[in-house]
Amino acid sequence: MSVLGKFRHKNGFNQLVKLLEISDAEKQTNLLRLVAQDDPGWARLAQIKMLTTDKVLGWPTDVLGGILASLENHMIAALLQDSTLNIATNVKKSLAHRVLRDVQGLVERKHYDEQEKFAARLKLVQTVREMLQLGIIDLSQVARVW
Repeated sequence: MSVLGKFRHKNGFNQLVKLLEISDAEKQTNLLRLVAQDDPGWARLAQIKMLTTDKVLGWPTDVLGGILASLENHMIAALLQDSTLNIATNVKKSLAHRVLRDVQGLVERKHYDEQEKFAARLKLVQTVREMLQLGIIDLSQVARVW
């Protein structure tokens, strides 16, 4: 059975997207390559639907602020150490002043290793998925294609 065959059932596509979201970059690439061999359209759609740190942290500051408010400061600091300058600026605009001061202090004092950064990315995606399921976030307000 092909890799894609494991996901060709009711809710299978959503399972594929969630598996991609919790995988590290190497596993994501390998899985997407295998899916693309069977159906390039599914692979492309999965890439579009998959939540990533860069996608979420690039959302409007009002939405992002609500998401980040539910994360612990050390998680936000790990995300900042793992982010590009443009995304870091958006994150900083989304935080309350007191939280921003605490997070910047953590970023300056602590070096987060790859496992900590990966855990922060997973927590961010998990938090967003929960907020979507509860209807707290409406993707039509933040994403052009969903």
